[in-house]
Amino acid sequence: MRILMVNKFHWMFGGTERHVQELTGLLKQRGHQVIPFAMADPRNEPSSYADYFVSPIKFFDDDRRPAPWVVAERVIYSREARQKMARLIEAVRPDLAHIHNIYHYISPSILDVLHEHRIPTVMTLHDYKLICPTYSLWTHGEICERCRGGRYYHCLLHRCNHGSLSASLLNTVEAYVHRLIRIYDRVDLFISPSRFLQHKHIERGMAPDRIIHIPNFVVLENYIPHFDHAGYFAYVGRLTPFKGVGTLLEAVARLRPSFPLLIIGDGPSKEALEAKAAHLGLENVRFLGYRTGATLHDLIARAMFIVVPSEWYENCPYAVLEAFALGTPVVATAIGGIPELVEDGVNGVLVPPGDPETLAAELRQLLGGGRNLSEMGHAGRERIAKSYNEEGYLSALSCAYARVGAPAIRS
Repeated sequence: MRILMVNKFHWMFGGTERHVQELTGLLKQRGHQVIPFAMADPRNEPSSYADYFVSPIKFFDDDRRPAPWVVAERVIYSREARQKMARLIEAVRPDLAHIHNIYHYISPSILDVLHEHRIPTVMTLHDYKLICPTYSLWTHGEICERCRGGRYYHCLLHRCNHGSLSASLLNTVEAYVHRLIRIYDRVDLFISPSRFLQHKHIERGMAPDRIIHIPNFVVLENYIPHFDHAGYFAYVGRLTPFKGVGTLLEAVARLRPSFPLLIIGDGPSKEALEAKAAHLGLENVRFLGYRTGATLHDLIARAMFIVVPSEWYENCPYAVLEAFALGTPVVATAIGGIPELVEDGVNGVLVPPGDPETLAAELRQLLGGGRNLSEMGHAGRERIAKSYNEEGYLSALSCAYARVGAPAIRS
């Protein structure tokens, strides 16, 4: 089977790209041809199909910011992406297209081409872009569902895109145009990694038979657990406001533990969080920056536990899945799809989002030996082996592909 694997980035940017990369590997191992379609970028993985990728664009580069009309066309309906997708279809004659994140950098214009060529199309939803102009159902420090019922003008009224009037206006227009032309009706079947995200889309009007639940997976053999620890706890992920790292620092300030907290990751909030840690006098907090591969796995595997203090509706976060695969318990907020993964008192601990007092109390108990961390770590590893393994994922995905008329995935 020839599969178009479409995602805006073809390099390791975040959880979506990790999922795409690992899925591509599994499909290739089973003898399928996987053809990527993405945006050109010097950081991309090498590909013989790179000539078909859309041209690069940088929305936040002050020195080389493109003209407003160029940005608007790329975001709303890219003619270039449409034309290049048409060329790629003619060249490879795919049996299926599997779409991931295409927003802004590619645009959904490619869906029209796929539909015209009668290519069966499935789309994995990694966030809330189809129901929220700015992806996250979160703005100005809190959960936001004002756009329910197609009232996308709230994005403009509240300047939800980084406080920018022009950017928020573009996102508002984008949402209305895509709703008007029903562009996402071109997708035959949506895949939701969490039941929470699935239900949110159904609440907002998506037909229940158009969206199915298939959770993310990890290739367990790539994760070597330790079940002991090196005397620290950690946060792993992007440093953005809705990830709740500021709340974590406030909780740590309340208990002043002797154990170090490692902040592993990078993002736009890094400097502000470093300043906050210094202001709170947190000498035990260490910002390690971005880590990947074996180094990252070792840091997670040897942690006492991982903290996932998110304050937005997480989908099916790899921070939790990878910690469990490495035998490390997780302290996380009970929000979005997280409670589908973390069983309170079994493989981790659940706390309310945005509540530093409760988080501090739980951290105090864990750091003080009040829970059996090794037992929790084993339970997390067992959860992955049973419910989030690659064979189970591919079996469910094969059913999804067959449902839209594509060939089955080889076993």
